Amino acid sequence: MQRYFRPLLTALLLTSAVARVQAFSLLGPWASWQTVTLGYQWAGDIGGPMNINEGYRWPVPVITYAYDATFLKYYGTDGVNAVEAAIKVFNDLPDAANMSSDLSEFPLEQYRYHPTAGALGILDVKTWMMGRIFEQFYAAAAAERFTFALRSQIVSPAGDPRQFFSVVTRNFDPLTWNATPYVNNVLYTYTIFKENNTPTWQAAISAVDSLAPELTSLSGFSGINGGDFGIRGFIKARLPGGYFGGLTRDDAGQVRFNLRSTALNVETLFADVVGGTQTSVGGGDSTSSPWSLVTSITNSTGTSFLTNGFPIVQTALRPGVGKYKFVRLNFDSLVGTTLNPYAINWQDRYVTNKTTKTQTVSRLVTQPDLLISSGDYGVVSPSGAPVPSIHTDTAAWINESANNTDGAGGEHNGPGTTAGRHELGLANFIRYYLNFAPFGTGVGQQDATEGFTWGYFDGTTNAPIVFPLGSSVREIENLALGGK
Repeated sequence: MQRYFRPLLTALLLTSAVARVQAFSLLGPWASWQTVTLGYQWAGDIGGPMNINEGYRWPVPVITYAYDATFLKYYGTDGVNAVEAAIKVFNDLPDAANMSSDLSEFPLEQYRYHPTAGALGILDVKTWMMGRIFEQFYAAAAAERFTFALRSQIVSPAGDPRQFFSVVTRNFDPLTWNATPYVNNVLYTYTIFKENNTPTWQAAISAVDSLAPELTSLSGFSGINGGDFGIRGFIKARLPGGYFGGLTRDDAGQVRFNLRSTALNVETLFADVVGGTQTSVGGGDSTSSPWSLVTSITNSTGTSFLTNGFPIVQTALRPGVGKYKFVRLNFDSLVGTTLNPYAINWQDRYVTNKTTKTQTVSRLVTQPDLLISSGDYGVVSPSGAPVPSIHTDTAAWINESANNTDGAGGEHNGPGTTAGRHELGLANFIRYYLNFAPFGTGVGQQDATEGFTWGYFDGTTNAPIVFPLGSSVREIENLALGGK
């Protein structure tokens, strides 16, 4: 393995006088230079790290979600409880304006290890869901992984073995917005190397202090994927039994940066947003301040009704919404395929001529913004292990850079919106076993290696739950029949 070191940079990092305790990375669709050769687009990646002025965000204050029949029939009520616990973490976040200046109310590390779950090979559904929701709607990239990122590789002419690399930083301090090599007060450095027998190069990240914890952020833990990391971080990200209790300080910094009221981006409202107030007979309406959302109504049959309709300003300079509220919707009889419509009404804010204006807008949701599902997603080559999960990529995200600059030259990868319908799916396998026949005929086959399974556990004394749990699935069936 050929390695290229940067001793001068490492020395500068080691002698840094001030340690920033928090940092974050922004996620967006791949830039043209974020290629496989430079260590991007690994399995599980949905996008690349953006520059400080190129972040993406969901432009509506309410995000709807629903469980489809495939998830409910396999994961049951306990699976729903695990996902609800993940969503509660985000619903309980304060408004960006109410976070403290130094974010000291958030801990530097939220990772914990459950020995029983680890011994049984159980992965935590709640932690996986938290990480993916953070990625999908808050557009959070893996903070530790992108403290240093390869930008270019220049190969010398034939016969000259030298190669030249440039490295950029894509990790930012939420107070100064300057690039930083710190995440949750851990200092990182990198080594450039080539993956064996591949065209892929990477800036492999590791903590400068060999005793410091690695991968402390939820974004880094969830988004390491194929990114190369120090051995401690590598094991931590893949070890069954590990789980997160919530967001760390650097994760909260990313939320505040994106959703603060002074984060002004030119954004275009979704096409289904209209002017006026809307009610959805048979479904309900969003019910929470501070967005002046209307109260819920009783279930009945019918369609949606729009009152006080008027033209609206679609594309405008808009601040962050402060925080998101996740609202659960249900399909007909829980396990049907028809979703009761849901109206979201809020006061949209936009800036023009140095003045903040508002307009009453409404969005009728007929399909959830986030669908939680389950299925058989195939196997991983060459091991044959089941693919554990799926998550939507960034193909539907909208790059609004053309609306945010007058310049025509150069590549602009954002800012933008995390638009489109998002799906998070967990595999519906129970326990699996892997066997290896070294001679291709079955002769000399090794003993089976037991694989992992999905479960739900936390820091309480409760035993881990392993999916599927028959009694939990029966509860869903009873609920679909009206509790009979």
